[in-house]
Amino acid sequence: MDDALAGFTLNTQRFPDKWESWDSLGDGYRQTGRRSDARAAYQRALAIDPDNWNAATELKLIHDLEAAPPR
Repeated sequence: MDDALAGFTLNTQRFPDKWESWDSLGDGYRQTGRRSDARAAYQRALAIDPDNWNAATELKLIHDLEAAPPR
């Protein structure tokens, strides 16, 4: 997963105006439990493309997880 995150990060540097780069980086961060980083990447993806349903859905899931009472 470290290699994947490195590749996703490189894509955001090479293509900073492509929502796909940020969305993929958010997915990678989410899969590794890095919610704060995932949130920032998804927010960037949505800033570029407000109709990005994946980023919007993932942000809601992160919000719901953080708002849930601890077990």
